[in-house]
Amino acid sequence: MQVKRPRIWKAVFPLLILSMLYAFAIRDKAKSGKEFIGKAVATAERQYAGMLLQSKDLARYPRTVDAKGNTSYVNISDWTGGFWPGDLWYLFELTKKPYLEKEAIKWTESLKANQFNTEHHDLGFMMYCSYGNAYRITKNQAYKSILVQSAKSLISRFNPKVGCIESWNQRASWDGKNNMVLSRYYL
Repeated sequence: MQVKRPRIWKAVFPLLILSMLYAFAIRDKAKSGKEFIGKAVATAERQYAGMLLQSKDLARYPRTVDAKGNTSYVNISDWTGGFWPGDLWYLFELTKKPYLEKEAIKWTESLKANQFNTEHHDLGFMMYCSYGNAYRITKNQAYKSILVQSAKSLISRFNPKVGCIESWNQRASWDGKNNMVLSRYYL
């Protein structure tokens, strides 16, 4: 003799299974979040360690890697030059590994001449990612002095006539008079 289940069982059973799965997922959420972050940091460390092995020239800062694994580099005057040492500081902060601090210091200090760069408005990217993180993490006053000089260099681009920092020296503006990037002033 076959037992007949009520029709409602067909609707309730899948909900019951989903509820149980959800309960297990919630229980493991904190554990899996920490595991995910730990794995992401370990992967980043492996990738940066590999990049450090191939990037020895302190005048060439890694910028991008193409699909074939070829690294493209920029020089000290490129607006993205400070990202590389800044990333090394973030990775050191997460791992506390001395070799990363040593590399972050070396690459940061290679940008020292940029504190006097008055060629364009991107000095904040160039110096704050590197020296800003270096100062925040180490409290080294020499880094703070370099940041202050960088700010003085940047403010030298201020145009009182229009009340803004001019963007570049070498690019002409649409009106031939003022050279600004408007999106910088929306913040």
